[in-house]
Amino acid sequence: MTKNPLDPIQTWVTIVFAFIVAVTAITVAATIWGSGSLFGLGSDSVCAEASQGVPVRSTEESLVPESAPGVRANVGSVNLCTQSPSAGQRALLVGTQLPSFLVFAGALSLAMAMFRAGRRHGVLTDRFATRLRIIGWVVIGGSVLAAVAEAWARRGLLQSMLEWPLTGTWVWDAELSVLAIFLGTLLISFARVLRISARMREDLAWTV
Repeated sequence: MTKNPLDPIQTWVTIVFAFIVAVTAITVAATIWGSGSLFGLGSDSVCAEASQGVPVRSTEESLVPESAPGVRANVGSVNLCTQSPSAGQRALLVGTQLPSFLVFAGALSLAMAMFRAGRRHGVLTDRFATRLRIIGWVVIGGSVLAAVAEAWARRGLLQSMLEWPLTGTWVWDAELSVLAIFLGTLLISFARVLRISARMREDLAWTV
């Protein structure tokens, strides 16, 4: 029996995809029955993290009591929570978590389709290289768009809990994933190598 050239990556992607589907299904069921939370839906409270721009009245001495001499305590972030969130606040909370999940799930789904095409038509083909390149661009573009969308949602959620306007540009709050951008670039580069190899294979076939 011919060994699958796409293993072990295909096996691991299949396992991760099945795990994500199972966990999502269980979480949805638990949320419907009132014992779980999915992207913040189903939780009693809604919280937003403020890493900057929100004044804290605690002094250095009261923030961490009995600290060593010469030690200063600084607040890195503050969580603001409301126990009676509105529908808009719940929607913004979903917006702080859902985009990254959609990009991750979408990339896994495209990878599963790519593996099926690879088993059916082969790896050294333009079709496989094109699918791999698409996944690379989805990872890069999706991670950037998800980071920007989540930053916008976090700023909107935080603003809804304050009585004064926040200053600064919310775009700088976007948490870009360097690893995702690097991985997407690597996939695009590998797709180009596969495309060149596929064309060389076709030329050799015509020569023979």
